[in-house]
Amino acid sequence: MTDQSANPTGPATDARIEQFRNDVEEMKLKGSSGEGEKWFLVIGVVLLVAGVVLAVVGAVTVATSGASPADQRANMAQGSFMGIALAIVGAALFLRYSLARYLRFWLIRLTYESRANTDRVVAAIERASGLEPTGPATTPPAPPAAPPAPPAGPTDPPPFPQG
Repeated sequence: MTDQSANPTGPATDARIEQFRNDVEEMKLKGSSGEGEKWFLVIGVVLLVAGVVLAVVGAVTVATSGASPADQRANMAQGSFMGIALAIVGAALFLRYSLARYLRFWLIRLTYESRANTDRVVAAIERASGLEPTGPATTPPAPPAAPPAPPAGPTDPPPFPQG
């Protein structure tokens, strides 16, 4: 006897997904696509790379700008400091949107596992108490599909030579 919660596919799961969608529609929540976050993630990477390149170019320019301290300070302010600032902003954007994406995935997975564990506990309590099982965890699994027939004819591999 297999438990439906061990196999998350089937009619019980489809019913729960539909119930979840109906609950979200009932709350009138606006879902957003990940398109905006994806762009901020890309912008963060671009700023990080551009900042590092600008800082390196600024450092090389300062080193080769001659002996004038005024020219060196101007090149350092334009190149190195601006590059470091861009790299920090880019790293902050990248880190923020990467962590947001990971934490969202983690929260969804945690919710899914919590529901599956709750279903298992309810089914175990119902079995222990001798009550008639109700709920998605005790729905009988679908019968397994018949395995496909092996290919015959010229698609069979040649026999291994015995030596």
